[in-house]
Amino acid sequence: MNGSFATYIYILLAQLAGFSAFAQTPYVVNAAGSSSHIPLGYFAYNIGEPVIGTAGNYYTQGFLQPNFKVLSALTVSLTIVNERCEGSNDASLVISVGNNVGHYNYLLFDALGDTVNSLVNGHLSPGSYTFSATDSIGQSYTQHLVVPENHQACDLIHVHNAFSPNGDGLNEVFVIDGIENFPNNKVSIFNRWGQDLWNQSKYDNVNTFWNGQDKSGNKLVSGTYFYIIEIDGKNPLKGWVELTR
Repeated sequence: MNGSFATYIYILLAQLAGFSAFAQTPYVVNAAGSSSHIPLGYFAYNIGEPVIGTAGNYYTQGFLQPNFKVLSALTVSLTIVNERCEGSNDASLVISVGNNVGHYNYLLFDALGDTVNSLVNGHLSPGSYTFSATDSIGQSYTQHLVVPENHQACDLIHVHNAFSPNGDGLNEVFVIDGIENFPNNKVSIFNRWGQDLWNQSKYDNVNTFWNGQDKSGNKLVSGTYFYIIEIDGKNPLKGWVELTR
């Protein structure tokens, strides 16, 4: 066998096995003589004559077939976590994506087509929604879903032990889930020395709430504060809350 031709065959086989004798970037040449780089993760197929080489660069003559990339379809699995009790409006979505292409953008629309930002903070009310996901290469997924009502009465309240009234629109107030079901209530906030900093009756997280200020409207510094929640007919509930700015 001609030594030069055997060398070409050896290099071709080495490249097919994943090695490059000259660490050259792979190129493909079509019948017209132009070349194109083969990006990582793409596969190009050619039909034609054997490999030829010039000065360490190896090409394939023939007809260049279109390059393509093997992609997995964008698949999304949604699990609805129902609200804790009737009127708590704390349902949420658990999202699982079955695609490894880049990052994803999620959107949630209500029955009127308005964007719902509860997808971010997890306080989702019962109703009909449309979920949409798009990955970084433009593949999209859409699913209609219904968050059911929970008709179990809210007999207990749940206190969130942290909030951050820093103006970013998230966790701006001290939330006490379920307290709106007990309108005859009073919430008091104290510092570590027992000083009464703030108190209000009929706390409901919407019209009456603590936003990290004292009675005079001064912003309180980051730190640990203490609360007493009084509800008619029940023992006072005491605990702590972390304020972070």
